[in-house]
Amino acid sequence: MTACFLLLLVGLLALSFLYVQSSGKLDLARLFEMPVFVTVLAVVNFGIAPLEALLAPERLETNLQFGNRLLVAALLLVMVGMIAFWAGCKFMEPRHKPPRIVRYRQKGDGRAVAIAVFLYIVGSASKVYLLQNHLFSFTASRDLLEENLANAQLFTWGSQFATVALMMLCIEKLTCPSARLVRWIFWGVFCCECFWGLISGMKGALLINFVAVALISTILNGKLARKWVVAALMGVVIIYPLSNSYRNVVRGENAVEVTDFGAAAQALSLAAAGGMQKTGGSSDWLQSGSDSTLNRLDLLPFVAAVINLGDQAAETHGDARLWMIPYYPFVPRLIWHSKPILEQGQRFTEMLGWSVESSTPVTYPGDCYIYGGIAGVIGGMLLLGLFAQRWTNSLNGVISKYHVLKYSVLLLLCLKIEVGVIDVWVGILKIIPVIFVIGWVAYGPFRYKTGPAGRLAPVVATQPLGGHTLGARSGKKS
Repeated sequence: MTACFLLLLVGLLALSFLYVQSSGKLDLARLFEMPVFVTVLAVVNFGIAPLEALLAPERLETNLQFGNRLLVAALLLVMVGMIAFWAGCKFMEPRHKPPRIVRYRQKGDGRAVAIAVFLYIVGSASKVYLLQNHLFSFTASRDLLEENLANAQLFTWGSQFATVALMMLCIEKLTCPSARLVRWIFWGVFCCECFWGLISGMKGALLINFVAVALISTILNGKLARKWVVAALMGVVIIYPLSNSYRNVVRGENAVEVTDFGAAAQALSLAAAGGMQKTGGSSDWLQSGSDSTLNRLDLLPFVAAVINLGDQAAETHGDARLWMIPYYPFVPRLIWHSKPILEQGQRFTEMLGWSVESSTPVTYPGDCYIYGGIAGVIGGMLLLGLFAQRWTNSLNGVISKYHVLKYSVLLLLCLKIEVGVIDVWVGILKIIPVIFVIGWVAYGPFRYKTGPAGRLAPVVATQPLGGHTLGARSGKKS
């Protein structure tokens, strides 16, 4: 079966390369195009990272040791889903892709900065409320969460405005590099968000700040922001031992209650000391971080677990149903008292016999399989491919800051391959109208495309309304 797995992996790599090559030129800047981004995630999470589980199954959790046969079946299922995903992308792929040109005010946009600062205040205030009431991320008490579910969900949703604000400030910083005040505000917000990520106990909450800057820099400059990408990759390896130790501090036997910044700093200090004591040195720290990272990236055993559970896996949905997706995000829990709780990861954890304190990824293709078997995987991945390519098309031609913000928010906050179907589509439907309102208030009429790209020099990556150009890819001038 090992040979079958390796053969399927080679096939997945070949098909992935064929799709990327056929959909545009081979350029690292395309990493953040939604179809390419999902393809890379699929190859890493379902193909490359699982090699460790294949070659050393004893390193897996006992409840995930299903044998190579189920891993092969899971990888084959993912391949079928990715083929459907690429078919959806190809269906929406334009025949001719005009060069991307970003138009903006040459002197910057004070209104956008003011809106970003306001949004960050709202997001930070939401996080402070959650932290003080023991509802913040991994420091939260499960009992208090259940008692204050409506407030917890409302303020958790509000906390996302801080990430949106960071993206808006990044856009302003890159399009108006001479604005010193904008740079100061950006770096202040960035450092604060990194601190919030550290005390949350969630590695993703920290790393999303680096990925957000890498994404926006790549879109605006027309080339991959390699330094930020490397910083994100190195960051996850370095932070993993600290994050694991921090979780033990805030949820262990002698747990430290983190309800203010002082307690958070104390918990981080104890976590750092405990992490160094456990690993023994910097080399062991990095080794532990790399092993944990590789283990976290491996999502294939969870697809295998879904297949192994059979019909029982449907119990992870609870009372949530697919037909609820169109209106689920827009009806508050205060009105809809029986509104289903989207805790599929926790239910999946219970089925695998683990502690309910953690959430286990069902994965998007795995959840599609729960809903409709192979047909469900084909249909769900095809729909995701249609959406991913359609949204990527919005970055072609003449675009504005609003298009950059809208695309970046959806890619980072909604397009998550490790969560279930309802979580993905509810998140998308919830964020689109919010970003539209933010764009209308912050950028006004400049959010709309201003004309055909053919009237502008095709070599220009970004172009302010004042006529100055940035990011030219050749010797031509506009």
